[in-house]
Amino acid sequence: IGENIIIGSSPKREMSPIEMSTIDSLLKFALKASVSKVDEKESKLTLMFGKTPNDGETYSRIEMFYDPKTYFLSKLIFYYAQETELDTEGKVTGKPRMELAISDFSKKPQINSDLFASNKYFLSKNKQLLATNSYANFAIKDIRKKTK
Repeated sequence: IGENIIIGSSPKREMSPIEMSTIDSLLKFALKASVSKVDEKESKLTLMFGKTPNDGETYSRIEMFYDPKTYFLSKLIFYYAQETELDTEGKVTGKPRMELAISDFSKKPQINSDLFASNKYFLSKNKQLLATNSYANFAIKDIRKKTK
């Protein structure tokens, strides 16, 4: 069952390294890292983490496929540590994975400036965030830093 949520945050909210990770910050958490050549146009960086959720990791492995000349990412595969895939009888059969394919991107995108305008989604009234009429069925999760 899905839930409609809008998250309001301070513009410079500090994120954990896993939330807003770069390859450099992910390396701090990896138990092992390796690079391999897939073919002439693609290489792969593999980061290995704990094998189970008890190791404190969400993912057991992350694979990043990239162009070795430009270093542009073409695909990310996240292998989850938690065994949750079930067969028709409800028995655990494996660990799920999430694959993100990256294509047809522009280095200079033309984005309409109001696309990410916060006033499109919520407004502030008496220091409280309220959803606009268009998003009235969304809950607001306010994670802004409190200021005096």
